[in-house]
Amino acid sequence: MPKGCFLLLVLCPAGWYAFFSLQHAALLPDAHEETRLSIPLRFLDYPEYDGDLMRAEVKTETGEKWLLRYRFKNRDEKKRWQDVLGPGSVCRISGVKKTPGEPKNDNLFNYRLHLASQRIFFLFDAEAMSAGSCGHGRKTFPEWLKGIRKKGMETVKGHFSERAAPLVNALLFGDQGELDERTAGSYRKLGISHLLAISGLHVTILAGLFYFCLLRIGMVRERVRNLLLVLLPCYALLAGGSPSVVRAVMMAWTVLFLSRWRGQIHPMDSLGLSLILFLLANPFAVYHAGFQLSYLVTAGLLLSKGIILREEGFLRQNFAVSAVAFLVSLPAVLYHFYQVSLLSLWMNLLFVPLYTAALIPLSLFSLLLLLVLPGAGSLFAGLFSRLVEWTNATAEFFADRDRFVLVLGRPEGFVLICYFLSAVLFFGLLEKRGDWKGMAFCLLFPVFVHLFAVKYSFVGEVTMIDVGQGDSILIRLPLQKAVYLIDTGGVLHFPKEEWAERKNAYDPGEYIVVPYLKSKGIGTIDKLILTHGDADHIGSARTILEELRVKEVVVGKTANRKPMEKELMEAARRKGVKVTEAFQGTGWEKGGIPFYVLFPKPLAESGNDSSIVLFARIGGKNWLFTGDLGTEGENRLLTDYPKLKADVLKVGHHGSETSSSERFLKAIGAKTALISAGENNRYGHPHQVVLDRLRKRRMAIYRTDVQGAITYRFFLGKGYFRTWKGDRGKTAFDQAP
Repeated sequence: MPKGCFLLLVLCPAGWYAFFSLQHAALLPDAHEETRLSIPLRFLDYPEYDGDLMRAEVKTETGEKWLLRYRFKNRDEKKRWQDVLGPGSVCRISGVKKTPGEPKNDNLFNYRLHLASQRIFFLFDAEAMSAGSCGHGRKTFPEWLKGIRKKGMETVKGHFSERAAPLVNALLFGDQGELDERTAGSYRKLGISHLLAISGLHVTILAGLFYFCLLRIGMVRERVRNLLLVLLPCYALLAGGSPSVVRAVMMAWTVLFLSRWRGQIHPMDSLGLSLILFLLANPFAVYHAGFQLSYLVTAGLLLSKGIILREEGFLRQNFAVSAVAFLVSLPAVLYHFYQVSLLSLWMNLLFVPLYTAALIPLSLFSLLLLLVLPGAGSLFAGLFSRLVEWTNATAEFFADRDRFVLVLGRPEGFVLICYFLSAVLFFGLLEKRGDWKGMAFCLLFPVFVHLFAVKYSFVGEVTMIDVGQGDSILIRLPLQKAVYLIDTGGVLHFPKEEWAERKNAYDPGEYIVVPYLKSKGIGTIDKLILTHGDADHIGSARTILEELRVKEVVVGKTANRKPMEKELMEAARRKGVKVTEAFQGTGWEKGGIPFYVLFPKPLAESGNDSSIVLFARIGGKNWLFTGDLGTEGENRLLTDYPKLKADVLKVGHHGSETSSSERFLKAIGAKTALISAGENNRYGHPHQVVLDRLRKRRMAIYRTDVQGAITYRFFLGKGYFRTWKGDRGKTAFDQAP
């Protein structure tokens, strides 16, 4: 390592962090009230269509870039707009301008920052669109290239199999929107999703093939270089302009351009220059996971070039490349995806040569053959589809081996610093052929810190997860001695016509609960407690069963179960999960904490008033979890337990006026109320009458619709409440409903 490089590597992250924190504060617009507008908007690309929903990037007359969303009213309207809209279309549209939302649970995907990384700061929900108001301005060169890209993608769809076409379009045009979720998830789980994103590997292969072919037909090197300087930016646009492809193209372009005067430029210089130019153009790109991984892995490989090249043989060098990429990217992978596959290193050894030698070159060859000799191209595309399908099937097979996936959680602050410094020390020792004990310590130390800072934290928690209009409560005991999940949230999906069905219907289990649990290092749930059969409480349970290891499912021992509840019980049994029917008088103890089931009585009629009611003493407080218990159920509960007292009450039925009666509140004497309700929900929960009752008793009120996720963190019998916004001990006592 060059002299002074170690100090530079240590100081740079701190400088970049300070710089981008200031950039974030200065450039990200403040959230503002919704504004109703009717303005002309220019479409920058072809819209994306997903069932009855359309999304499109548009530009205003002032040059602002917005994301437009519109829901079609019928099939004919959708078909009509599909024929009209494209790059360069200008339409006057009426709608509502709003600020993108942020996650209301810790650690989850931040949609606002994701859009900001693309220089999009506002959403525009269209309400009225008229084809008569649309015209087509003169297309810019980038818009013309997007038309070429669209035709190329349609050619691929028309000649490759349904499973192969999305992958080929991802490799050639950077479009991952059509990838099957199972396939894309398998690549992510195995740590090989970088192969689906156009990056340095793809650009090197395509530019190398182009360079070789032009030299073979007699073109001089100077002319080939000049031609590449023109074509590389064009390819970045054709490939979708993702951070990884822009980084690769900028690096290649600077090397070619500056070599005209300087001779050979060091790749680290081109990487640094591309980073500076990229972030000057868009500082928010630093929040993009693809941007971080692309620059981290590239820098790691370039700095480890000497280590890699001293290995002899193709296999050893490829193993060294995969190992360096794995170690360098590990902190960012854990930060964004919370887990890592132990098969990742070996899968890269298998798939990287396969993509390098076969899939990427043959994808390009297939497309060129289709354009030149359509008949021969169709035949070749059919054969090539078999190879792609086999590749996808292999990835899915290995991804299903869940025992090789380690869920460690999101590393923050000090843990990330440990990973970074340990990596620098490790590669320093490796380069000098240092002692193996020191290198082993560098590898294991940050993982050890990570485990006890996140996964096996000494601090326990009770979190009311914000799942919108529904319930989901996590109870995690210190050192993760036990993990319990009370309900899963869910959305009741109404049948739609086939044309209006979304590719991936919204599921709070998939987008909120599972990521939240994994971000905490939770891969196993000891008890999944389903209070009753309503969709907003158990609608996402199937997702939980599929994505996490569940040891036991607990349901109430009631009569006349709802169909959804019966299906879930059967699905759990098919997976070998124990199903327990809980009823009044049962319970368990773990980590010195007793849990008592107070409701329902055996074989009670199923419904809200037969919800599982759970009582526990956690973190020095008595907790009462009531599901959707209403006034009638509360009265029966007081009859059976006249001396019942609680410090913290999970308010029944989302704060409906049919729950939390004066008698019940007075009897239990709770000082804190937790209400799970969706923001601006259609039911008006929590009801003003209930809020008045709680305030009358001077209870501290926490609401997910106002404050997002609510967490009680405890240690050695003491704890405190913290809201998603980071407010420690603050409540929504004075908030209007």
